Amino acid sequence: MVSAVLFCGVVMGAQILLIPVTPFSIYAGFTFGFWRGFAVIISAKMLSAFLNFSLSRWVARDWGKKLSGRYPLVQSMNDALVQEGLRFAILLRMCPVPFGVANYGFGLSGLPMSSFTIATFVSIIIPSLTLTALGVSMHQGLETLTDAGRPHSPWQMVATMLSLAAMFLVARRIALIAMKRVKETKQKLDTPS
Repeated sequence: MVSAVLFCGVVMGAQILLIPVTPFSIYAGFTFGFWRGFAVIISAKMLSAFLNFSLSRWVARDWGKKLSGRYPLVQSMNDALVQEGLRFAILLRMCPVPFGVANYGFGLSGLPMSSFTIATFVSIIIPSLTLTALGVSMHQGLETLTDAGRPHSPWQMVATMLSLAAMFLVARRIALIAMKRVKETKQKLDTPS
């Protein structure tokens, strides 16, 4: 229990400094096992997200409003987050933006915290399952190499394969929707008023 709490603290500190969380997800599976590692990394990511979001909302919100007023693309993204909230936040979560940077960005926007929380939780489930399973597989591979291995669980194999397939399908669909949205926004910006 103490190691899980310390791990969460390290992940939160890393997120404040914008250090990527992917290695931490793998480490959680390697160290804590599949289900416990998954629970620990989800908890750490959610706590980190709240911390980043809150810091940027309370400390830099006025700066974010000024930035949004100067750049039409930033303003249009903020408007989309305010109008479409949860749906657009989930789409943005699927973009390859570092987790901490996105958390700070969402805090600067007008996105309600409830939409931020749901979007964050929904978007981290599949990558966390996949990376935790990768960590478990690495641990089992190491045990096998050192001749102290145990058989692989068929449920872990199925969960890993389903996670990879779902992540690919969701990422592809989200990318298509996001690209369409970016093109529409660019056309609106390019069209003279």
